[in-house]
Amino acid sequence: MLDNGIANYNAGKYTEAKTYFNKGLAQKCDKADFQDWIDKCNAKIDTELVTKWQRLQTEIANLQPEKQHLLSEIEELKRNNNLMLMMQGEEEQENSTLKEKLSEIAQLFPVIIKSVKVGNVDGNGTVITPFGNTLYSSSIKWLLLQIEYRGLQQYGKTVKLNIKLFKDNELKATMIDANTKFYDTGVVKLTTIYGSETNGFLQAGNYRYEIWYNDVCLKALDFKLY
Repeated sequence: MLDNGIANYNAGKYTEAKTYFNKGLAQKCDKADFQDWIDKCNAKIDTELVTKWQRLQTEIANLQPEKQHLLSEIEELKRNNNLMLMMQGEEEQENSTLKEKLSEIAQLFPVIIKSVKVGNVDGNGTVITPFGNTLYSSSIKWLLLQIEYRGLQQYGKTVKLNIKLFKDNELKATMIDANTKFYDTGVVKLTTIYGSETNGFLQAGNYRYEIWYNDVCLKALDFKLY
């Protein structure tokens, strides 16, 4: 019993060694020897416990900076999240305000016309002179407008437009365009044309198209027939 205990003690297995020594003590062997070895085991076990405790304290201390770093990152994430929520709320408020303003504007301007081009087509709508190109009176049949726009009202809504054509600042014709559909944004040809199947119906000179909605001129285009 004693030999087994000493062997475990020398191997650093103090708990196992103490078990052997306690058994020898219980069997009433040489009590002094076994008690002495038990005391030695207790001392070694206590030393190990103190060493482990010190090592754990050191590891915990080493973890503190990392813990503080993680806590700082968590707080930063919270602040960022709160900022994002605040910005989201402001963005939603801005979008709501923008929609209200667009709705108000749409009552006056159902469509914003960005640009206007005029082209020359035949009676079937086939393009003779591309939109935006130089126009010659000798080849003109029907003038047709093409516009780039942004729609402010319902998707696919038709808007009644008044089209005015001037020549040398004198009103030459007034037309109604009520069949063109407008969407969110795009380029579209108006349904109203002016001219004749006879070439040269329109004489050379300075012309001006004006596009009106009620009493608001949405866009004007000055162009020349050569």
